[in-house]
Amino acid sequence: MNKSLASLLVFLLALVWSGTAHAQSAPPIPVKTELQGLTVETTVDRESLEVGEVLVVRVAWTGLGSASARLSSASSAEGSNQATIGEWDLLSVKPSYTPSGARNGLELKLSTLDASAALPSIPLAWEADGSQTGSALVQAVTVRSIVGEEADPASFRDIAGAVEVRDGRLSTKALIIAVVVAIVAALLAGYLLRGRRPPRIELPHERALRELEELERAGLSLSGGSHAFYIALTNTVRRYVTDRFSIGATRWTTREFTTHARASGDFSDAQVDRLTALLRLADFVKFAGAQADAHRAGDDVAAARAFVTETIPVLEAKSAGGTQR
Repeated sequence: MNKSLASLLVFLLALVWSGTAHAQSAPPIPVKTELQGLTVETTVDRESLEVGEVLVVRVAWTGLGSASARLSSASSAEGSNQATIGEWDLLSVKPSYTPSGARNGLELKLSTLDASAALPSIPLAWEADGSQTGSALVQAVTVRSIVGEEADPASFRDIAGAVEVRDGRLSTKALIIAVVVAIVAALLAGYLLRGRRPPRIELPHERALRELEELERAGLSLSGGSHAFYIALTNTVRRYVTDRFSIGATRWTTREFTTHARASGDFSDAQVDRLTALLRLADFVKFAGAQADAHRAGDDVAAARAFVTETIPVLEAKSAGGTQR
């Protein structure tokens, strides 16, 4: 992978990191309150929310009165059995415990329908040198209105409880990641495809010369001796003539080939005589059981190679150093 692509990937990763850092706000800071015989620490799960959403407040305490510490009686909203802390509805209270089983705090779920209501302190009671009461301070929480200032909160109180609305900033993070992944995938696909080249089609004379070279190396050592050697040799020559000159050399007998070759005007008389002699010898070996020695086999391969080289098309012949008849 080249340097420019690597630099682009580093830039995109930095963009994701900065977008994630921007999307995630700093966690709320715990607030500590020192009371007589009790040290209390409160933490809210968010610093701002909209009316009707749920706010979680965690209260943790230590000290001489921690064994008896509890939430003091919360007031009740007028005309209802709903417990409240100031203008906030107390939806649930859940105790928390140490590993040894001692209660060391509470988890409160609160909600409000008043955008101007500040979250008051948490009222507590405990016993340390007598009955004690006090309040634990809570971090300031901002409540945003989604219906305007003229709406009456009593007209749309949700009896079934608040429904949590997730912060839309997560969708922004997901969008950034999706865009970066798509860009990286496109770059990698382009890089990989750019390095691929379409397969080159072997030209008729290139295939014939390759097969003749392989046949020359094998010689009469082919399984089947002279018979197999001359079958392979004549098949190469006939297929080359068929593909190069678009004539049916693979289907003709030697006599038919000689007749058509002389009439076509594509070959010189010397070339036709040379191929005719080669094909007739091959016929004797293939059909009459004649045998040829290694020297004669080498000469026949050389004759076939000379014919192919002489008939290479003009454009290819210039690069190969040959001429076309």
